[in-house]
Amino acid sequence: MDIVTTVVQTTLVRAGGGIDHAAQNMRDSLAGVGEAPKLRKENEKLVQQLAAAQIYLDSQAALESQISALKALQSLPDFGRTKVGAQIIGYSPFDNRITLSVGEDKGIKPSMPVANGQGLLAQISSVGPTTSTATLITSPSLRVAALLQGSNKAVGLVRGETSKRLVMEIVEDVEIHVGDRVVTSGFTPFYPRGINIGDVVEVRDDVETGSKRAYIVPKAKLAQDIDVVVLK
Repeated sequence: MDIVTTVVQTTLVRAGGGIDHAAQNMRDSLAGVGEAPKLRKENEKLVQQLAAAQIYLDSQAALESQISALKALQSLPDFGRTKVGAQIIGYSPFDNRITLSVGEDKGIKPSMPVANGQGLLAQISSVGPTTSTATLITSPSLRVAALLQGSNKAVGLVRGETSKRLVMEIVEDVEIHVGDRVVTSGFTPFYPRGINIGDVVEVRDDVETGSKRAYIVPKAKLAQDIDVVVLK
């Protein structure tokens, strides 16, 4: 074959291959368009299944947390008092107060301590026929007589500084360590001794007053668990 014929045949073969490839792509595209509604439905179904699975896992985690809180509450010592079970039915973060489902009908009185499975949570401030309100220990207006349990024991008053931190004023010249536990001292008629308050996370010396300040992270926190006890 002459050179002209060879060039023409080569060009036609290449063009034919390109056309075949384009045709195959077109067929694949048309097949994809036809399958699109089915794929979309399968996609939506998978998304719904994933959402349902996540809801189930979240619910299971919340339930396990609630069960753990109830177990901790049941194992809480009575400290020589009667434990009255109650539920938190209201929360006012601006006033640092909670509302409980028990009142005069259960013999609840002002100044009684409120605890959950971790420790001291609040103190009863006012009582109604069937409900009561309690001030959280994180409130700056509440003072709780406390005992520092460490290598050196000391007493002082604990008050709220923020919603997540307490401060204890100690006038005794004792050495305080981070990690020391703080509990109720039992020096007041309403508070038995030994209710867990929290752990020391920072210590500062007040040069002006000659006292020490122990900053504490409270053990008892408001979480998903709403069950508490009033110690009367």
